[in-house]
Amino acid sequence: MAALRRVEPWQRACRMRHKDGTQFTAFVKDSPILDADKRLVGIVGASIEIADPELSQAVRSLVSGGNHHAPRRTRTLSPREREVLALLARGLTGEQIAERLVLSPETVRTHIRNAREKLGASTRVEAVTMALLGREIQL
Repeated sequence: MAALRRVEPWQRACRMRHKDGTQFTAFVKDSPILDADKRLVGIVGASIEIADPELSQAVRSLVSGGNHHAPRRTRTLSPREREVLALLARGLTGEQIAERLVLSPETVRTHIRNAREKLGASTRVEAVTMALLGREIQL
C-alpha cells in the first residue's frame, strides 16, 4: 500500500488461498489510477495463478531482482496479440474482448492461439504471465 500511496505500481509473487483452503502461488500486480490532477483515485489489481513450478520460479526471480531472462521466442507478438493478452490480463473474457475490440470471438481465439504458440505457452494464463514477464504487456 505504501508504494501505491507514492503512486508507484507494486508487484510480487505470493502465496494465496482458494476458497476451499488450498494454497497456490500467484503473481500479483497493483497499479494506481490517477485523475487529471495526478491524484490517486483508485487502484487496479490483477493476479494470475502460477501452476507451473518453473514459471513460478521465473516470476519469483524477476520480482526479487534476479537475472531472469524471458524465454526466447522465434517470433514477435503482433500489436493486436499484445492488446488481446493485455485485456486477458485485466480479467476480460474472450467474448468481452471481442465486443470491446469489435472482433468476432473466433478472431480473438485465433489471436490468443497465435500468441500462445509464439510464446511457447500451453494455456492462456501461462501466455499472459510470460507476456508480463517478457514486458510484452503491462497492466
